[in-house]
Amino acid sequence: QVFGPPTFDVVVRHPSNVGADDVVAGEIYELIVEITNTSSRPALYTSLELFVGGQATLVDEFGVDIPDSNEIISFGHIPAGRAVSAAFRVKSSLQGEIIACQAIASENQVMA
Repeated sequence: QVFGPPTFDVVVRHPSNVGADDVVAGEIYELIVEITNTSSRPALYTSLELFVGGQATLVDEFGVDIPDSNEIISFGHIPAGRAVSAAFRVKSSLQGEIIACQAIASENQVMA
């Protein structure tokens, strides 16, 4: 019996301040990606590839820019119904509201 790929629910969390700026230029903030395996079977060899674009840059724990502002995290197997998460550090180049954030899941990859 052959099963199709598992399904995922992907949530990306970032600063949000109603009635005020979400981020300030030069500020480093935390971006959290949560992935839930919503299928009835395990998700094997799961990984997340994060791309940060626009007016933001992915940085390491010391605040140093990460080349190409992307990073790959391996989660291994995610059992059915279970969730995993990863936190990233992002530096804003502008002050204002975060107006766009996209997360995409597929059988071969999860991109945020």
